[in-house]
Amino acid sequence: LLMEIATLIAFTRLERVNERRLEQDNKFNLSERYQIEENLRMVQLLLPVVWTHTAITIVGLIAFFVYTILQLAPVYDPIYEDSIQFIHLQCIFMPTCFYVQYRRSLHRNEEMMSTNRGSGEAYIVKYYDCIQ
Repeated sequence: LLMEIATLIAFTRLERVNERRLEQDNKFNLSERYQIEENLRMVQLLLPVVWTHTAITIVGLIAFFVYTILQLAPVYDPIYEDSIQFIHLQCIFMPTCFYVQYRRSLHRNEEMMSTNRGSGEAYIVKYYDCIQ
């Protein structure tokens, strides 16, 4: 549990540090800025993995403590061992997290590209709004 929490803290801290570094544009050259952006992208990609793994571990620990407190007979040990294995839930949560991230990214890209589709009068109005 301590390792899970330490990993979670490390990833969130890495995300914040890289976001702050990106805000300081003038301090880094182009290749350094690109590396920071890639680091931030990878941390944001892996953060849901860390969160779900931590949540699954916590649920398993809670199940272990409940079993220990109830002090069931040893005949129930195999049932306990089968029921505490929540790692298979990661096969459900991880693709879901990645799908949600993909949809958000796709929506964000569509919004960005919609501003580049102006033509004729709409293009001129957007142009004048930008320069004023």
